[in-house]
Amino acid sequence: EALRVPGMAFQPIPLEGNSSRFDLALTLFEVPQGLTGFLEYSSDLFDASTAQRLMGHFGVLLSSLAAQPDARVSTLEVMTAEERKQLLVEWNETDVAFPRDTCIHHVVAEHAQREPDAVAVRMGERSISYAGLDAWAHGLAVQLHAAGVSRGSRVAVLAERSPELVAGLLAALKAGAAYVPISPGVPPERLAFMLEDCGASVLLTQQHLRDSLPPLSARVLALEVETAAHQQPLLVMPVGPEDLAYVIYTSGSTGRPKGVAVHHRALMNLVSWHQRT
Repeated sequence: EALRVPGMAFQPIPLEGNSSRFDLALTLFEVPQGLTGFLEYSSDLFDASTAQRLMGHFGVLLSSLAAQPDARVSTLEVMTAEERKQLLVEWNETDVAFPRDTCIHHVVAEHAQREPDAVAVRMGERSISYAGLDAWAHGLAVQLHAAGVSRGSRVAVLAERSPELVAGLLAALKAGAAYVPISPGVPPERLAFMLEDCGASVLLTQQHLRDSLPPLSARVLALEVETAAHQQPLLVMPVGPEDLAYVIYTSGSTGRPKGVAVHHRALMNLVSWHQRT
């Protein structure tokens, strides 16, 4: 009820505070129409839109509670219908069209046919055309095939970020294998573990890195391919989107690195997203 005193008038005055005592503080009090109040929040932690969204959720929760007074709080709604649609429908519309039935090395080869002189890789003053990259990778794939690499094999590629690295990854795919990228300078024990764990029988590396490698069970081939191999035919079993494209190892924070296997369709999806974005 309104406060009434003879000879005096009363009017509520809102108080504007410049500091909050707590991260969040909700104050409610009764009025004839029900409950009213205010939310005080630390502006270092929350902005106005966040505080408004929190109060909106609280309002939905109270409405849910009034409609179902015997329900457990954990089962009650807190999101509005619009938010639920945004979260469950709009933000999860991830089904997009991309080339599902091809592989990235097929796309590169097709591009090399269409635009052979277009730049595929540039590093400083050095650049490689699509035709040059495709021929380079073809020659490496011929050598990999001669070394026993076939569909489903694993090929380790140890190289600095360079055109050689790109050619080596592409060559492994052309040979029907999955590549396993390895950083230069990896400890010998980790290198030996990864080669054994993934079953790589061949390791591709740059010529200047060969001397620093420890003795390995895998055969080591140079990424600087012999030019004659560019012209030789490559007779390998074709691979498809369900075949393995690469195996990449985690940092091994738990003490033992784990190889994550990725198929061609997933790689094609990733590359298509790169292009769209």
